[in-house]
Amino acid sequence: MCGIVGIVRRNGANPKDSQYIEQMLQAQHHRGPDATGKHAISQGHLGHNRLSILDLSASADQPFYYHNVTLVFNGEVYNYVELREELQEQGHVFTTTGDTEVICAAYLSWGQDCVTRFVGMWAFALWDHTAEELFCSRDRFGIKPFNYIIAEGDFIFASELKTLKIVPEFNPEINQKQVARGLNLGFAGYKDETYYQHVAQLRGAHNLVWKNGNIIIKRYWDLKKVPIPETEAEAITEFKRLWQDSLRLHMRSDVPIGSCLSGGIDSSAIVASIAKDHSKLDYKTFTIFYEGKGAVDERPFAKLLSERYKNIDSKYEQPSDADLEKHFDHFLDGVDVPPAGSSYYSQYFVMKLASQSKIKVLINGQGSDEYLIGYMHTYYRILADCLRSLKFWRFAKVLKAHQREHQVQFGELVKTCLFSFILVFRDENSFMQLELKKKHKQQAEYDYAKSSLHLENKFASRTDNFLYHLLMTTTLPTLLHFEDRNSMAFSIESRVPFLDHRLVEYGFSLPIKWRLKNGETKYILREAMQDVLPDAICKRKDKKGFVTPGEQRWAQGPLKSHFAALADNIHLNWRLNMLKKWRG
Repeated sequence: MCGIVGIVRRNGANPKDSQYIEQMLQAQHHRGPDATGKHAISQGHLGHNRLSILDLSASADQPFYYHNVTLVFNGEVYNYVELREELQEQGHVFTTTGDTEVICAAYLSWGQDCVTRFVGMWAFALWDHTAEELFCSRDRFGIKPFNYIIAEGDFIFASELKTLKIVPEFNPEINQKQVARGLNLGFAGYKDETYYQHVAQLRGAHNLVWKNGNIIIKRYWDLKKVPIPETEAEAITEFKRLWQDSLRLHMRSDVPIGSCLSGGIDSSAIVASIAKDHSKLDYKTFTIFYEGKGAVDERPFAKLLSERYKNIDSKYEQPSDADLEKHFDHFLDGVDVPPAGSSYYSQYFVMKLASQSKIKVLINGQGSDEYLIGYMHTYYRILADCLRSLKFWRFAKVLKAHQREHQVQFGELVKTCLFSFILVFRDENSFMQLELKKKHKQQAEYDYAKSSLHLENKFASRTDNFLYHLLMTTTLPTLLHFEDRNSMAFSIESRVPFLDHRLVEYGFSLPIKWRLKNGETKYILREAMQDVLPDAICKRKDKKGFVTPGEQRWAQGPLKSHFAALADNIHLNWRLNMLKKWRG
């Protein structure tokens, strides 16, 4: 993982561009402190901050030149070993052992379609010296960031939003529609929009080509249904195979690897699988906990794994009030946008803890909730689909199992039924508009026009459409934004094996009954992990998320100097204060 920057101009490089590139690289130094480089091309400059993960030698530094192309690249192409073997058969000769050179060779052999062969996470810009065009690409789920400005044909890009403030083309006008989405929905961005009206982001699963002042953006991948086995047992076996292959690829590294660990099934599945298959690995895990009234302490569950797998070296920490106050500004500066909740600050401290152990790569658990049915509000869509297909007996069965397994109180059960009935008649976009239009008097200045949110109907099923947008549009892009910024604040690469696109396509294609069974969410994952996880984790039903005491205790205690009383609702108050602080 690294930082990339670049300036290409329709009429050739500006004499000051080299200076701008240096300043931009300095602004992103935390993303890649191991090496810094810049390279002049015919119409501008490219720059790179390197965090050395694969092939630690200077020969793999970037910008990287290979047979008339120059590349700046952030991320990992995990199947680079297999791709290199295929490319060698075509006559390519390699002088490095990592993935950077493989991307260049893949482009020369397969053109812009090369990215469809990649398994990994990436944001890159490749200058083709022959065609005199810039080819840019972002991985399928937008794990790695790519922000840009287009101004009178000039194209300026960077990994982080704040970096673009350095160039004179940066316009600070705020995108009020994104502010509205951030306040009511918690989004860090939306499709190609950012918090700035004149700064865009390249969406996940898209390529961009700049040439002679013009840009063309094309989608190269979309989530689709794939063939699945006929029986549940076969489906579980295939899920395990894909999971193990994803982990095998994500373990490729020339530096030590660790993991963030909560007591949930996602991070536990990663940690247990790695610890079991790599018994000689000195495997460090990192857990943040909180004590006191109403606090969530996941240590008892995390300790179950270190007791079972002796090669796990667990690190635990509770941020002190002094730590919370000391690091808050650094956290806010690093995340680039107003954080919609305090859980992201807890994540910051997990990354900080990992950095103290000199870990450069973390393998973490983002992504499974969005396609294996981990969120409780997925029930609204499942029940709506039952009603839409007139399967009333199925509706009653699912609702009863939900109430039994999750101890749903009567009021919440009524809400579940009400929302399910609404979703019979409203599609996902229309339903989300109701959330977006929950106006508070403190938010009256913001734009709530219908055009501020549009979720396409990709599938006939309410459930499929909801899960699709969780992955591609709504929830996951925001989680990945903070995963990237918080890890990179400490020069750490965060990898997310649940987002191997082969695994996502497979999991998304499974029938609901193999992902949600008798009220048990993520059923197929639980079944697949039975031989590696303790029952207390595998059968755990009280999904916690990343629960923190921030919106109330922190805001009224160690962080009170950063907060004013802007709203009665503690969550809205947090968001309004973060927006105010971000705007300066």
